[in-house]
Amino acid sequence: MRPVEPGRSTTLRLYGVEHSPESFTVRVFVNDPDADAHTPIRGNDHFASAVYMYGHGNAAYGAAQFDPETAASRYQPATKPLERFDTLVDLTQAVRQTASRGEPLRLTFVVVGPSGEPLPASLFRVSELSVEQR
Repeated sequence: MRPVEPGRSTTLRLYGVEHSPESFTVRVFVNDPDADAHTPIRGNDHFASAVYMYGHGNAAYGAAQFDPETAASRYQPATKPLERFDTLVDLTQAVRQTASRGEPLRLTFVVVGPSGEPLPASLFRVSELSVEQR
């Protein structure tokens, strides 16, 4: 990642985030490459924010979905997966606390289940990401 200016507003943009059949949380850490599911988030300057993914079960992957337009059958097979979406994560405070001027920004994404248990990072699928400063 490119160097950052700690005094500026910093936003992570995630493009094309894929829906999942499972619910999970993605914890975003700044400049803490060793962060994992056991890394505290309260009182941790490196913890920036979390992205919450609410599972859609099999609905995201072609299971029957409700179709109010169909009279013969109230349920029709899904024709496509749920649309990908874009989201923003505010990194400003964590960057201010942990980054040095001109230093490259290092982000760590930690995927955890509803009870905080570690989950495979492969559950979190995103097409592209960018970091913007204003």
